[in-house]
Amino acid sequence: MPAGLVIFRDEQLRQMRAVLFGEFQAHLLVHLRKIFPLRTGSLGEEGTLKLCLHGLERAEALGFSTERNLTLWVDLYFALGPRWESAPGMRWLLDLAEDRSRSEDARVFVIYRRLPSRCANSGDAKEPLPGL
Repeated sequence: MPAGLVIFRDEQLRQMRAVLFGEFQAHLLVHLRKIFPLRTGSLGEEGTLKLCLHGLERAEALGFSTERNLTLWVDLYFALGPRWESAPGMRWLLDLAEDRSRSEDARVFVIYRRLPSRCANSGDAKEPLPGL
């Protein structure tokens, strides 16, 4: 073991992040197939991966960074459908997600606390992935 400080360069950090992100993504896909078998089955491998990556991209843009919060955000795309963000009546959810005055944990907590009463019919469903 080296004595003293260990210095990581930007390229090394990018490579470590890529490896860790790949592992997280693999675990996330297993989770999605288990929780949403109908939706992932209808989307197929490529569609499931595409929707997963879209959800992760949006989550990161909203400031979500923990594995838990990233997973819960991606789950919304599989529970509500791939185009839920543009669906009528869903602005409340986006408003909560975009509210940076709250921590990411608080935003996700409030979303999931309100979700059952506001989206009672959400969940696993067979649905194609047109245009995404």
